[in-house]
Amino acid sequence: MPPGAPAKKEGFDLGSLTLPKDDDLKEKVEAAIDRIKEKNWDKATETLQALVGRPEDIFVPSMSTDVEGKEVTRYVSVKKEAARLIGNLPKEGRAFYEVKYGEKAGTLVKAAKTNNDPRTMGEVVGLYFYTDAGAEAASWLGTYMLDRGDFQAATRYFLQLVNRSGPKDLSDKTLLKAAYAFHHAGDKDSRDLVYKELERRRAEIKLRTEMTSVADLQSYINKLVASSVQQSASDSPYFRGRANRNAILPGGPAFMEKTWAQKMVRTPATQTYVDQAENQLKARTKPILTEFFPVTATVTKGEKKIPLIIFRSYWGYPRRPPQER
Repeated sequence: MPPGAPAKKEGFDLGSLTLPKDDDLKEKVEAAIDRIKEKNWDKATETLQALVGRPEDIFVPSMSTDVEGKEVTRYVSVKKEAARLIGNLPKEGRAFYEVKYGEKAGTLVKAAKTNNDPRTMGEVVGLYFYTDAGAEAASWLGTYMLDRGDFQAATRYFLQLVNRSGPKDLSDKTLLKAAYAFHHAGDKDSRDLVYKELERRRAEIKLRTEMTSVADLQSYINKLVASSVQQSASDSPYFRGRANRNAILPGGPAFMEKTWAQKMVRTPATQTYVDQAENQLKARTKPILTEFFPVTATVTKGEKKIPLIIFRSYWGYPRRPPQER
């Protein structure tokens, strides 16, 4: 660590890996667990919902039992741990949670349907997944992604629904769409699980004007060639994620904390020049771009226009030899 660098923030030490630590959040999780034991649903759900809705995530220790019956410490996302606790609430607690947050979630889903807005649907899934509206939003998003051939994304939402309380609570058509997505995503175990549930129901599903048996649907889907691209939702094949350059990738801020910092400006005179340049750009409402930011330009040569993408050098423009000056 360079001389004068700030001290490293205390965190959970896992050998060479240090995770950001927040004892207050750990205590909030423990307090919510205590309120659940007391059946104080109001305080328990309020605390857990606040943790789920945090703008940033962090790790907290969680005690669990391994296969040998020994207590072990796991480090888990505080947002996911809070969501897990909500999902595991007893029937009375889940009913209270639905009354407290279901109406707000339902209003968001209704507006998202009207505007065909997948972003708002995603927010409902992230914040209120264990309400009825949250499940509806996940089903809507799974169908939305399936219609666009994004089988990986569709699988993510349908799998959330299956894991939420098992396939028994899902409609026949939702299970059919899930099986189709799972097949194309290469998740045969989840696909076969859905088949078993449909077979248990002895379901017949209406497709257009005809009733089709589960066996016929299973035979048809299994014959399809799974030709989807195996691309993670976190992949960014283009600059800024997608072709329209405005993609928002899943997840929150990375778990990174700087251990030291070094100013790139070494003298007051240079800092003055930098400040003047920034102020001029701000006054003209122009963006402040780093040295690594590509800039597009069009060069006109006679009647010909040449589009260019310019990457500015970190070291500035190359100096010309003395004889060329």
